[in-house]
Amino acid sequence: MQEYRTQDQFFHICDSIINGNYQQAIEEAVDYGFSAVDLANYAHEFADVTGFPATNFFYVCEGIGKAKGQADAKHKPDAVKTEILISG
Repeated sequence: MQEYRTQDQFFHICDSIINGNYQQAIEEAVDYGFSAVDLANYAHEFADVTGFPATNFFYVCEGIGKAKGQADAKHKPDAVKTEILISG
């Protein structure tokens, strides 16, 4: 059984951010089941360990919302898809 939202997964996302691979970090966060709130909580908790401010996670948090919104839009009627994509 795969675990989700673990400390190791968070640090794997951090490695992607450090290497400048924000799109990869977003994809990993979605795959690991992180929400923007989860990621923000980890960023705050491990700020001393990661060595960079929580603001480095803002782009990834935004990307999580967009990725989940687009995934949800695939299963909705056209009118709802348009609203989801517009609102992000």
